[in-house]
Amino acid sequence: MKKEIISIIILLIFVFTLLLGVAYLPFQNESGIDGKKYDSIITVWHIDSFEGGNVSCGNILKNLVSKYEHIYLGSYVHIDILTYNQALDKLSKGERFDILSFSAGSGAKFLPYLQAYEGAVFAKDCFQSVGEVSGKMFAVPYLIGCYSLIATKSFCDQTSNFTTLKDRIFTLSSDRKVGKNVLAVNAFCSGYSEFSSPLTALYLATSSRPDKSMPNTFCPKESQYKAFSGFINGECNVLLATQRDISRIEGRIRSNRIGEILVEPLGEFTDLIMCFAISSFTTKVRQCTNLIELVTCQETQKRLANYGVLSPLDITIYQEGHLSACERALVCPYVINAFCDIAIIDKLRQESLLGLYDDSVDIKKYLLKCF
Repeated sequence: MKKEIISIIILLIFVFTLLLGVAYLPFQNESGIDGKKYDSIITVWHIDSFEGGNVSCGNILKNLVSKYEHIYLGSYVHIDILTYNQALDKLSKGERFDILSFSAGSGAKFLPYLQAYEGAVFAKDCFQSVGEVSGKMFAVPYLIGCYSLIATKSFCDQTSNFTTLKDRIFTLSSDRKVGKNVLAVNAFCSGYSEFSSPLTALYLATSSRPDKSMPNTFCPKESQYKAFSGFINGECNVLLATQRDISRIEGRIRSNRIGEILVEPLGEFTDLIMCFAISSFTTKVRQCTNLIELVTCQETQKRLANYGVLSPLDITIYQEGHLSACERALVCPYVINAFCDIAIIDKLRQESLLGLYDDSVDIKKYLLKCF
């Protein structure tokens, strides 16, 4: 009798567990994240290859996609922030994403894993071309930046016959006395990443060429942050900057660590462009398309002003200030294709530097290859 009661109890527990599992099935469509269950999880691999604005591009993306989770309840967007090599390594190990977030020029090795995008595109025509391959759209721009020249107003006021930074860029080296020593100060400094060519923006913006009697014109740095530090530390008088540097310097102005500055946007070229692309392996094409359309629509794009970056749409998100000037400057710049070969970008960077010193160099043929 006792054994029969135990058997009945075990059977009831089994039936109850089975019924509970069946009842719970509709809420177990995706794996748990932090102990939670979601109807749908979209995995985004984000490759941070250039600096954002007042926060990183990765953090900007996290803030933008939160709106999707509020609209599509039960959905979760998992963002994995990676380096370029980390993303390639994950692919080689068989791991897959639903959406790739990447910068222009860094997509060539990912193209075989992508499918053509068929959703709505709101960007200006010149920025739409960034994502086109053989007449089809594979990448959608959602955030852009702008190069500029920055100098302190006090330096410009002390410079004789000053007109503009880009017109005088090669004549702006100087000497600085430190104790008993006199240090040479370069005219300008710049950094770059593997997929960027800031000197191309300067080349296209200026017809000025260096005077051979004036040394110390250019101070190259290994990264944009090192270029910014060189400017702050007095190694150069002018910074070839990005929108991130504007945010950094405006922070210093607010804390009285630097005086008023002059910012001249270089709107002829930008490769500071973040894009979305959809995996050819994903089973969530509709959800991915909805997410991309939501982040790139006008209403969401206006929120980029909170983060110190610019929109690829034909809209105004800044009413005043240095970023407003950058926004007005980027009317129809030269851009590079999202899937341009890295070797061509490297060649563009080399030729842009040569072209600044040699009128016989024409970099536009390399721009066409990047495009």
